Amino acid sequence: MSAATTTLGSFNSYVGATITIYDAVKNFISDSNFSKTTTVKNISASYTWNWYESVDFMFIKEASKSDSYQSLALITSTVSGASAYSIPTFSYASTTGATTNATINQGSSKQFSYTALYHRDSSAAINYYLSGPTATSFITKITLTGIDGKTVQTITPAMPMGMGYLL
Repeated sequence: MSAATTTLGSFNSYVGATITIYDAVKNFISDSNFSKTTTVKNISASYTWNWYESVDFMFIKEASKSDSYQSLALITSTVSGASAYSIPTFSYASTTGATTNATINQGSSKQFSYTALYHRDSSAAINYYLSGPTATSFITKITLTGIDGKTVQTITPAMPMGMGYLL
């Protein structure tokens, strides 16, 4: 699961459904009584993620002026990536009541993509140019959430105020 926050608002959309232990491991457990209500203990999980950010700088130039008179009107960003989990071991109470250990090799991967408000919006750029000063609309934070809704990682993308800030 992931959620993102922007400088001009907040998004809490997630591509896909919340991952539960049951969803993650149901295909690996042969016990027919293993269900969403089975008590699972001693979970050992690991997570990986990757992401990339795109920052757009929108300049406005009046038709009557030369190219050297462009003004930076709007800076916006998008962030995309994926997170994956692996639950290598856990235990649960089998149908006989005995504790059963399970080992899982692979988790699932979820894609995420967030776009800041006014991203590549030329009308908004013109409005900010006319009203001044330069406006920004960034994705400021992405929270990756794992099993049981626990925060796994918080990504803080760059928020450059000009192209000279990028390396």
